Amino acid sequence: MSTLFSHMSRFSLMHQKIRVFLILGLFFLASKGNAQDNKSILWLDLNANHYLNENTQVVSDVRFRQGINSSLQQTHLRAGLRKNILQNFDMTAGAGYFKTLGSEKEIVRSNEYRFHQDFRYKHRHIGKIKYIYIARLRFEERFFSDTFFGEDTKSSYRWRINSQFQFPIRIPVISYNYFDLKVFDEIFSNFESKKESSFINNNRLGVALKYQLTSTTALEGSYIWEQSFGENIIELGEATNIFRLSMYLTL
Repeated sequence: MSTLFSHMSRFSLMHQKIRVFLILGLFFLASKGNAQDNKSILWLDLNANHYLNENTQVVSDVRFRQGINSSLQQTHLRAGLRKNILQNFDMTAGAGYFKTLGSEKEIVRSNEYRFHQDFRYKHRHIGKIKYIYIARLRFEERFFSDTFFGEDTKSSYRWRINSQFQFPIRIPVISYNYFDLKVFDEIFSNFESKKESSFINNNRLGVALKYQLTSTTALEGSYIWEQSFGENIIELGEATNIFRLSMYLTL
């Protein structure tokens, strides 16, 4: 009898996961059907974390983004120090360098230096449907120069301060041996005061498959459909279809 109840419980849990996956899949199709833009972009990521102690780690990432049907591309290097303050709360401070090339929206070249501060709350819900949500508040101080129509303004750096609230939800769908399939939705809210900026800046809906190569190394491939609601001439985040390949290292 206990075996029967065990099988029924597993079936019910799998049914719930499949239902969530199908609902989000329909949301995918609806979102793609309403898309007015058909841009596509390739992301390649390398993410490395090094634990100094139980509550402190050095976080870093290298990312290359290339437009599939445009000449726009961007490379960035970023590193920071993350500190756990409470059980589900941490803070990060760091800096990064961004290099943008291409001709999207009249920009030919951009060099940018960013300093950022993150305040993050992470919660894992364990129940019939497991999910993870992270509330992240980020502040950025950005210093950048642009080249417009061949006129170099490299010596004149402009700067601005960004504040952004990110609220991603991740739902594991299937975990089997070293494979992990999940769906996720990430909402970005922008607190800039510009008239053309929307309070909801970006929404990223995606599916990702991760493979754990070793205890310290993982590979993840994902497809992301992104809808942008504001104007941002330097970021490459306005692409509709994002194909992403990421490697995660724990050093």
